[in-house]
Formats: sequence, structure tokens, C-alpha cells
Amino acid sequence: MCGIVGHFAFDLANAKKVDLLAGVRAMNHRGPDDRGTLDETHRGIRAQLGHVRLSIIDLSPLGHQPMTSGNGNVTIVYNGEIYNHVELRRELEALGVQFRSHSDTEVIIASYEQWGPSCVSRFRGMFAFVLWDRAQRRIVLARDPFGVKPLYYTRNGSTLSFASEVRSLLALGVTSRRLSKEGLASHLAFGAPQEPHTAIQGVFALPAGTVMTVSRDQAETTSYFTLPRESRDIREREANETLGNLLDDAIRLRLVADVEVGVFLSGGIDSSAVLARTVALGANPRSFTVSFDEKQFDEWNYASAVAKHFGCPHERILLKPQAMLADIGNAFDSLDQPSGDGINTYFVSRAVRAAGLKVALSGIGGDEVFAGYQNFRRMQWLERLPSLPAANAFGLRAGGHVERVLGLMGSGNAKARYRHLRSMFSPSECRALAPQTQEPLLSTFLPSSDALSTFSRLELDGYLRNTLLRDTDVMSMAHSLEVREPLLDTRLVEYVLTLPSNLKLSPKVNKPLLVAATGTLPKAATDRQKMGFSFPLEAWLKTDLRDWATDLVRDEARAEKAGLDPQQFATTWDRFLAGKLTFARMWTLLTWQAWCTKHALSF
Repeated sequence: MCGIVGHFAFDLANAKKVDLLAGVRAMNHRGPDDRGTLDETHRGIRAQLGHVRLSIIDLSPLGHQPMTSGNGNVTIVYNGEIYNHVELRRELEALGVQFRSHSDTEVIIASYEQWGPSCVSRFRGMFAFVLWDRAQRRIVLARDPFGVKPLYYTRNGSTLSFASEVRSLLALGVTSRRLSKEGLASHLAFGAPQEPHTAIQGVFALPAGTVMTVSRDQAETTSYFTLPRESRDIREREANETLGNLLDDAIRLRLVADVEVGVFLSGGIDSSAVLARTVALGANPRSFTVSFDEKQFDEWNYASAVAKHFGCPHERILLKPQAMLADIGNAFDSLDQPSGDGINTYFVSRAVRAAGLKVALSGIGGDEVFAGYQNFRRMQWLERLPSLPAANAFGLRAGGHVERVLGLMGSGNAKARYRHLRSMFSPSECRALAPQTQEPLLSTFLPSSDALSTFSRLELDGYLRNTLLRDTDVMSMAHSLEVREPLLDTRLVEYVLTLPSNLKLSPKVNKPLLVAATGTLPKAATDRQKMGFSFPLEAWLKTDLRDWATDLVRDEARAEKAGLDPQQFATTWDRFLAGKLTFARMWTLLTWQAWCTKHALSF
């Protein structure tokens, strides 16, 4: 796990010199074990590449980056893990390839030299890399199928710049410090800027599952991964057996490391399933749980019961509001883009890294893949409801906004319904809070034949990628911690999305597919109400964090610079304090304002 940054100039006469080391220093936290740079001019192209390294596989200097092929034709900077690199290495060796190291980085180079840019379709893992192909005089950028690892870029005339984090591009000086209208609009609508846009004007995210090739005269983006759209008719026993094998394979690959691997454990089904199968594969990992004095948010009893059931060492991370308040500035400084969800991962990652771990397995993706959210059931209800009165009869809530309910009922389009189910603020509220923004568009989407699979694909492309994965990456890497995601293994996800809805929902247990495929989970994991990974921030905002939040709200000048209407912002805060507004919506505004203030950004 690492951080990458770079700059290419195709027109040397007019190229602006960038401070590559500034871009590298901006992400030192991502790789404290090593750093490297390359700055060269070759056949009229200037290439500047930077890398910081968190050593996980092949801890020797042979894993140093930027890494160049033996023939000198290709140089790579790479962030992530190719979990099947051992199998690929054997295949390449059979073709006559000789390796100098045991790193997966060298496997990527050899794969590219053997199969070209299409080599990415062979990789199982989380990755973002940039190849400088001297022979072809082109740059190749690639990102993993689900966008677990970030890759941002900006183009300005004859230059291309890229980085693992937006703030590294800001440090390079290749983009303005101006906020993006699209970023603000999508943040208000969904709680985080939605790809391909970012919070910064002119900076974009390379789409997940794509390869971009850039030369002097053109740039071409090609998708190499699409999820299946058709469901299959299959018996439950066969599905459970196949899924169990896929789950074990996904975890086995993610246990490969030259350092200790731990587990994030909430005590819910997803993380408990990961721990259960990890133990079944012969490992005995340390597990970690965030705990609070506020019992309604505390999962310690559940998690400790699960850890005890599987005989694993378990550590409690007790977090108090005073500790969070003391470090909240650093947390927002680590948040590479504004988000209403990322603060949680910052604190748990800090504690796990302090315990001496570099790698932890997570149950992230389980809700999206295995239909764990209540919204999956709501989507099914909406498919059957012909009218607004019927919706009210089912007790659906829309935050008191008739506009949102009408939007839910007024369209048979799954994407439109997803938008309304996931939205933080309605279009009219967004216009009031930020008058200069326009309603954001969701990405292009083709529905599946199965309603639940359709919603899973929307969640994978929406909330998971733009909030959960982005926050997990940047907040874990703020503490030089690598988080791995077995429930997002491509083969596992592809299989689950082809299974029919009747196997995914049950009135007796949440995520019945995952529970059955895992084997015997303790009742502490299965016989409980879903809590989700959340902090008692609502209560803290009205007590320990109130002064911090009030200072943000009352700074009208900063609110205007951040694109928010100061009066509407203040009114929203008053409504929250009066109990008339949900915490999530208020936190969405506060995180945008805090992030813009911290990084001195404005429209």
C-alpha cells in the first residue's frame, strides 16, 4: 500500500515546472517506509514520478518504486495489492519471464509487457497505478474494478498530472484552489462528492474498472470490468456451497502478507463472517472494536462475544468525546475530500496502527453485496406500490418532505428511486443552501434483471465507492494502515449478483446468504438489530462538540466562500438543535464547511 504522484509534459517549450517533492511530501503518511522519485526527459516528453511506500509484500529494497523494467522500456508507480500475484508470476515464468524481486509491482510490469493494457483484467485486487511506456511514448493509468484505491488526475493543455490524493495535486501546484460546483452539489445530495467529479474544480477521479491511455495527441478511456446483469436459477444449497468456497478464496488471498494481518470487528454479520472464515483457514488474528460509553452505539459486548466464540485475541478501543475533540482538526486535515462518514474510520485506524498492525481485514461491502441495508426492502416495496397513499400505508418516511416522497413514487426508474432513498437534501433544499449549484447527475447505469441486484449495483457505484471506500482508504492511510476487503472480491461479487432475490432476503435473519455460507456464527452476530458503524456524534454535537460546530456555523464569511448561504446554514443548525433535523444532514453541512476552512478553499 502506497501513495503515487506524477506529472507529464508533452510540450517542453511551454511546460510549467512542478515541485514533485512537494507532491510527495503531501502524502508521506501513506508510505513511511520508503520514498522514491524519477525526473527525466525522453524523446520530447518530461516524466516526473513520485512514490511513498508502506511495505507489505517483499519488504526488501527490491520493492522500491518507481520501478523500471529490465529492458528500461517501462516505469511504474503503483498503490495497492494484486492478491493473485503469485499465480500470475508462475504463469509469466512459464512464458520465460525472469523476476528480480518477490513484489507484486514487478508482476504488473511483466504482465503489461506480455499482454499490454488489457493485463488489468487478469488482476484480483485493489490497485491504482500509472505506467510510463517510453517505447510507445504513452502513459497508462488504471484503477481496480470497484474503485477501492483512488486515482485522481487533471489535464491542462499538453500536461497530465495524477495522484492518490487530491491534496497532493494541490501541493504540485497544477490546479487552482477553487471548489467545484458539481462537487458541492453532489456532496449536499449524497453526503460526499460523486465521481468522476471531486470537490476541486478541474480535478477528476479515474472511473473504477477503467484504463486510460494518454499520448501527445489523444487520451482514451476503456472500461475493462462490468458486473453481470442476468440472474440464474439455482438451488439454495448449491449457492451456499459455492459462495462459501468463493469467500474462503477471497480471504485466503488477502491473508498473504509479510506482516501481521488483523481484523476490524464490529460484532455484526459482515465482520464476524470475515473473522469466522479467517479462523477456519487456520489463522488466529487480533481483532479490534471501537467502544463508547453511550450504550446505544456501543458494540463491544457483541464483538467480544464473537471473538471469544472463535478464540481470537480481542482489543477494545474506547473513544470519548474529549479525545475526539482534541484530534478532530487532524481528522479533517486527513480527510482528502469532504465526507459525512469518514471521521469514524480515522479513529479506529489510529488505534489499530498504534497496536502495531500494518494490515487489517474489513467487512466493508457486505451490506451492498448481500442486501443488508433496510433500503433493499424499501426498494422492493416501492416496486409494488402504485400510489402515494399506498406508500404512506407502508410507513415510508421522507424526512417530512413531500417532494422526496413524490419523487420516490413518481418514477419507475430504479436510478431515480435510489437517488431519493440515498439523498441527504432534496433538490429544492440544495438550491436554498447553495444557490449556485445545479442538481447532480448519477453515473450512467444499466439495470439488472433482478431488482435487488439492480440496487446492489447502484450501491456499489454510489454510496460504497464515493463514501465508504474513499473514506476507508484515506483515513486508514492517514495512519499508514492498509485495509483489505474480502467481501468485494470480484469473483464473489459477480456470483452473488446473479443469485435471485428470494435467497438474499429473509424475515428471520439479515443477509441469509452470507450467514449460511459462513457456517456457524454465534447469536451475538446474527440475533441482533443492525447498528452500522456510527459514532454518538449527534449527542456530542449538542454537548462536547457544540462550540466547535457553532463557530463553523456563525462564520458567515467562510460559509460564503464555501458556497453555502449563511442564513440557510444557520437556520439548519437551529433546526438541528431543536430536534427538527436529522444528524446526518447537519453533519453533511458541517463537514463541507470544516474541510473547506481547513484547506483554505473557496469558489
